[in-house]
Amino acid sequence: MGALGSLLASFPSAAGAASPVISELKIRESVKGVKDSVEALKLYEDFVSTKDYYGIKKSLRVPPVSEIRRDCRRIIAGLDGPIKKDTDKAYNQFIENLEQVDFLATKAIQNDNKAGDKELAQMAARFTDAQVKLQKVLELISTTRYATEPVSVRLETASTEL
Repeated sequence: MGALGSLLASFPSAAGAASPVISELKIRESVKGVKDSVEALKLYEDFVSTKDYYGIKKSLRVPPVSEIRRDCRRIIAGLDGPIKKDTDKAYNQFIENLEQVDFLATKAIQNDNKAGDKELAQMAARFTDAQVKLQKVLELISTTRYATEPVSVRLETASTEL
């Protein structure tokens, strides 16, 4: 490491100093993503009721719903205590239901866009339950500081003599 390298190494890391702020901002961005996904799923109800299996599959693969795993995992990682446990449980139930909806839509597509009454009822029930569970996630995270408090940013700099 030359003189320049040792000089640069003596400065505080800008990335390290900013990472808690970035994390907080990203979590808040993810809260917005969950809100957007709740609204998007309301719009996608028609795909289920009209038996648009391709529409169902496609809607789960475009934002904001396609980013829901990342958003929820990021939020859950920032939580602690009982709210973390409850949010994680609701999130896992949401994902289980959404995966089942996707599976049933795939099965119908493979069967020449046909699904039996039992599968249709199961798909509708799973879709509704997925919506309920994601709404529960949103309600839980809406009580946290990520959704209720303004972002507090405090910048600290260390003086460095050259």
